[in-house]
Amino acid sequence: MAHKGSPVILAANVQDRLIYAAGNRLLNLQNQAVLELKGRLNEKRLARAVRLSIDAEPILGSRFIEKINRSYWQRFGDPDSVEWLALEKTVDKQKAVYRFLTTPLNKNERQIKIRLIRSRENDTLCVKISHACCDGGGLKAYQQILAKIYTQLDHYEKNVLEANGGKRYDQNALLQNWGVINLIKAWVPGMGTLQPTWSFSFCPGEPEELQIAIRRLSGKNVEELSAYAQKRGASMNDLLLTAFYRALFELTNSPPGKPREILITVDLRRYLQKVQATAVNNLSSAVAARIPRVIGEPFEKTLARVSAIMAEIKRKQPGMHVAAVFGLLSLLGYAQSLNVVTGIKKWMMQTGKSSPILSNVGNISPSTIWFGKIPVVDAYQVSPAIYAPGFMLGVCAYNNRLTLTVSYYKPGTPQEKVEQFLGMMLQELKSCK
Repeated sequence: MAHKGSPVILAANVQDRLIYAAGNRLLNLQNQAVLELKGRLNEKRLARAVRLSIDAEPILGSRFIEKINRSYWQRFGDPDSVEWLALEKTVDKQKAVYRFLTTPLNKNERQIKIRLIRSRENDTLCVKISHACCDGGGLKAYQQILAKIYTQLDHYEKNVLEANGGKRYDQNALLQNWGVINLIKAWVPGMGTLQPTWSFSFCPGEPEELQIAIRRLSGKNVEELSAYAQKRGASMNDLLLTAFYRALFELTNSPPGKPREILITVDLRRYLQKVQATAVNNLSSAVAARIPRVIGEPFEKTLARVSAIMAEIKRKQPGMHVAAVFGLLSLLGYAQSLNVVTGIKKWMMQTGKSSPILSNVGNISPSTIWFGKIPVVDAYQVSPAIYAPGFMLGVCAYNNRLTLTVSYYKPGTPQEKVEQFLGMMLQELKSCK
């Protein structure tokens, strides 16, 4: 459906502005998903579903307009002229998927790219969405939206867009739910103060070649990990964070005694009603955990320390604090957002320190995703690549399978160090018996 007359303008919230400003400075802007289907989709029906999803979520058919005082999203004048879905037939599915994942999404063009990779009997659906308009939680929501639209296209098309109303929620929705009026009172000084004391191994230099490392754990291993954590009163996220810490302690030869900071992403949708929480948007932040290394400490004792730290963080209701911080930052113009990002980049390069990040989006879906009568039998998401010395480990689950991913650029982040780290982390997880 083409838009006539004046261009359609959509508001850019504070996270949109900050993340867009960070693109090409601190990270690439690629949140990605790979869905393995048992069977073949109808190409024309899928293309129609993708096109309708652009109306369901108008932000996906928009460009970010950089203005010093007021940046915003502007809808394409003729979205029907854009080829939203590409089909690729191949005999080497893995190579085709990896090529898609490592192909850049140009920052100021469309916010989404979708490719249907067809090999032999089954299809693989790959989705790439710009982080400027969508975080990992929003990408999870989009997969459900697209599947629902595809499925409903058998029926009266008028009802299809009820999959999502296109409304985007930000920190204001959170604050309204909590009845917060005074942002200063909701802000807790010092709670969000970052204290980077280390970084993942890196080499000086500009980001040149995007690489993606993936490790997967099957159902039996995941069940064992879940039982191990539950028996010790810990969450799966606590378990992953513990393995993350122990692998990094070893990899960086971290000295004992000094607290080391890891940032853990928090999906703020947990504080919203179901309808509000299923839109494509940026609505996440991070909390900081800090523990020192203890030489010779067994996994179980490190887990107890991590679990205690995370329990204390959760008691402080970090969601409200984060929403208040974003509320205050929303007062900044785009030029000031650029200054914030530039300052962070400069500090990182001068000190060589950047707290590693654990981004666990959890279950992609609590049940099997269906495109009509075709089930998604396997799926995983791939997080953006943060430029060295930054480093992020992405984690997700689907159909009782756990996936670890690291997106990074050579030569700044050495490939051998990433592979070594992932090997260490898997060894730590496999020790949980």
